[in-house]
Amino acid sequence: MGGQRQRCRQGRRLPLVLSPAWASRRFVLVVLLCCGLGPLQSLALASSPVQEETASPVEMTAAAESIGPERMRAMVEDYLHSQRQRLPREAEIRFTPERLPQACALPPGEVVWEVLPASPTVFNSSSFSLIARINGRAVCNLVVRGRVEAMAPVAVAVRTLQRGEAVGAGDIRLSRQDLLRQRQPFLQAADLIGRLATRTLAAGVVIEARDVAAPPVVKKGEVVKLITGSDSFQLSTMALATADGADDAVILVRNLNSNKVIHARVSGPGLVTVEH
Repeated sequence: MGGQRQRCRQGRRLPLVLSPAWASRRFVLVVLLCCGLGPLQSLALASSPVQEETASPVEMTAAAESIGPERMRAMVEDYLHSQRQRLPREAEIRFTPERLPQACALPPGEVVWEVLPASPTVFNSSSFSLIARINGRAVCNLVVRGRVEAMAPVAVAVRTLQRGEAVGAGDIRLSRQDLLRQRQPFLQAADLIGRLATRTLAAGVVIEARDVAAPPVVKKGEVVKLITGSDSFQLSTMALATADGADDAVILVRNLNSNKVIHARVSGPGLVTVEH
């Protein structure tokens, strides 16, 4: 018996305080067996009632590790920050747990954790799986549910903008919003000024890319210069634009010489091109 206790003391000394949640007879039996006591001696001790107020640390060669709610949350947050390259640099990542599992006990050994999002897009996930592996074998699988936010300043309408109205500098302000709840918001006011509203925008709404369009540089009914050919050989003639066209847009134009209607790309004010 003395030799067995001596061998127990020679290992790494990690305290284990027994509490009602942990002091099941099975767990106590495993702890005592780890300390070198024989099966009958261990069974006799494990059968004795455990009193929380008189519990004392047990020294053992290796102790089970416990992962609690705070560490679960930290692991999810660390994982999200490791994926921040998927978001604009202005975004501030937040994770608010809605339901955390109870503490998980891990057996002794080198633990490798794996975090798996519920959605391939990562930041649209409402839950994350935390999988602990020892020597390649899964020993614990936890599911953490919560809300992910990516907060950043985005352009918001200050007043109601009518369809076709140009957006001015005084018509917008920047407001911190969750990027994950928007489609394609504008993070820079300069990218929005001068664009035309494609629909009526109420005051206070986040302006997205689909809500505005670049102003046309070619107007419907305008006579434009039509250039055809390639870099080495070009021909030019005059054409009539059948629709408005922003820079780099493709519109239909009517060749005034041949009267043919063709597709052409708007290359600048009063200029369209056709490449062969």
